[in-house]
Amino acid sequence: MQKKKELLEIADQLYTLGLQVERERAHLKSLVLAGVPYESEEMLRALITFQTLEKSWKQLEADYLSLRQEIERKSHPQTEE
Repeated sequence: MQKKKELLEIADQLYTLGLQVERERAHLKSLVLAGVPYESEEMLRALITFQTLEKSWKQLEADYLSLRQEIERKSHPQTEE
């Protein structure tokens, strides 16, 4: 039961982090549309922020999928023939 609680907590974190990733993606797009130079400090800061959040999201997603698979294996053990 503890693992399922942990899975729900990770899912909640994924949702929240996903919102942050999308907000930063929109910010980057707005900078591009506004004509901010790619080499500018503002653009580089926004890009680094986005990449950092996206990397965190991908790692958290991998943790979630791994834990979910572990829970599924324990709840549906394979029977040997």
